[in-house]
Amino acid sequence: MIKKICLYSFIFGICFTLTMNHTDAFTKEEGILKAFEMSKGNLEQINLNGHTSIRKYTDPKQGEKMALSISKELMMKDIQILNTSDEQNTQICIQGKKGNQEDISLIIQSMKNEDIKETNIVVDVVYHEVIDIHKETEKIKKVLNYFGTTTFTSCITGSYVGKLERETKDQMIEDIMKNLKIKEVEKFENQNMISTTGYSNKIKDHISYGGNKVNIHLAIRYNSYEKKTYIWIGTPLIAISY
Repeated sequence: MIKKICLYSFIFGICFTLTMNHTDAFTKEEGILKAFEMSKGNLEQINLNGHTSIRKYTDPKQGEKMALSISKELMMKDIQILNTSDEQNTQICIQGKKGNQEDISLIIQSMKNEDIKETNIVVDVVYHEVIDIHKETEKIKKVLNYFGTTTFTSCITGSYVGKLERETKDQMIEDIMKNLKIKEVEKFENQNMISTTGYSNKIKDHISYGGNKVNIHLAIRYNSYEKKTYIWIGTPLIAISY
């Protein structure tokens, strides 16, 4: 859980600035759906992650009360509460269901010291079927925006049976980038994985990352244990382990 929070804190806390690209392009959620359709992968899951923060310390008692209130707003059911707080840090996690298929996690993390007094709220939902990503995102934002501006990431995970040839993976990424007019910003690759971040003016929203505009992230990796090749398509970045 701490590891997960650190990942979110890294992504949302390194001075990314959310900006708007005023064109008639489609939404970022529509963008990754189009990219996934082009990939022709088998849907594994859709992950939506929202994060907001409050510039004050929330003690464990207040944190649990806040978490229960938010879980009610999100209509979570079958909830389980895990409180691992100590004297200096509040760490509350509620896990449950949002519907028949969706798994949802709510995390309240707060810390206090001489320099920092901050409370982070993270909502993470996993869907196992195709959904209206934009509609679901707006529902979660409506709850979190009460506390502050919400930063959101969305990711679709797909899979293919067996190990794809390198040429096939390269061609797949090339086709997606060409169709969505994605300009490559950064690329990492090794024997089993390719990871590419980029920017497309066909997608409305973007962030500033290292002085560059970024609004889509593609990754492909082979899992030898499961004998599957996985593809992740995220916006503006992939915020889950891959």
